[in-house]
Amino acid sequence: MTEKNKLDSLMDRLKNNKYISILLFIGIILISMATLTDSLTKIREYVKVVFEGEALNEQELAIINKQLRPIYFGLLDEVSDENTNPDLRSPKLDSLGVVKLNEYVNILKGITGNYTLFIEVYTNRISIYNNQSLAEDRAKNIADDMMNQGIPSERIKTVTSVSEKWEGSYDPQKERVEFKLYLSQYRE
Repeated sequence: MTEKNKLDSLMDRLKNNKYISILLFIGIILISMATLTDSLTKIREYVKVVFEGEALNEQELAIINKQLRPIYFGLLDEVSDENTNPDLRSPKLDSLGVVKLNEYVNILKGITGNYTLFIEVYTNRISIYNNQSLAEDRAKNIADDMMNQGIPSERIKTVTSVSEKWEGSYDPQKERVEFKLYLSQYRE
């Protein structure tokens, strides 16, 4: 058996081995998670080095605002086309959302400049009353979580929106919170 045939035989056995495939998949996930963690750590360090003790300018705010991606709300239970009960929509973030929120809080803690954080909560429109109440509960829960972690209440403003139309099926893209930093007069 030639060296090329041995190599081809080994590659064929590896391709057909389910355990190797699973281990490779797990390895790729772990590498992705490590890369994300490393990126967030670098951003946090950048925020501390660049912004600590200084007033922010528009360019610096733009850098931070790019990092503050929307967080989507989960459900209390399964929603399907037959089961679109608005009461199943959660007023709190799911565990992944809480992790993202905590990352954002850590970024904001590194900023001592003058900013105001607007928390904008969006919901599907099922009924104005239900959605307004749900949006307000969500905004309050997020603001409270951030304040409990050390973000001053003077820096947080909440905005709620129920203008998104309900299209007959659940759309998680409309059940979200967005964050936006603006320059302000507030100083610690």
